[in-house]
Amino acid sequence: MLLLSSNCFSPIIVTDITRCELIKKFAGMVSIVDINEIRQLCIARNIEWTLHVAKRLLQRGISARDIDSTITSGEIIEDYTEDYPFPSCLVMGKTENDEVLHLVCAVGDNKLWIITAYIPNLIEWNEDYRTRRGEK
Repeated sequence: MLLLSSNCFSPIIVTDITRCELIKKFAGMVSIVDINEIRQLCIARNIEWTLHVAKRLLQRGISARDIDSTITSGEIIEDYTEDYPFPSCLVMGKTENDEVLHLVCAVGDNKLWIITAYIPNLIEWNEDYRTRRGEK
C-alpha cells in the first residue's frame, strides 16, 4: 500500500488491485466520461489509484498535485468509449509549473479511476499536444 498527498487527493491510498479484478468487480457497468464529473469526483476525493499507476507517476516525476492541476485546468482530447470495465478518456491540462500533462482516467462506480499520466512528446504529438502526429 502507498500513500500520496495533494489538495484534491489528500490522503490517497493506493491499492494493489489488478485490471482483472476490476473487470470481475464491475462487469457490465458503462458510463460516459465528462470533464465536469471528473472534476467533481476529484473534489469529493472519490479516487482510485492502482499500485501500477503510483509506480509510473513516481518513475516519471509526476506528483498528485500535478494530477490535480491537470484535472482542474484540463480538457478531454480523446475518448476511449470501448475501454473496459469503464469508458476512459485522455485529459490534457497543465501542471502548477505550466507544463503540459496528459492523464488517462475513467469514471465508474461513482469513482475516478486514475489509469496513467505522462508528459507528451513532440515525436508522437503535434505542437498543440491535442492531436497525434498524422491526424487532422
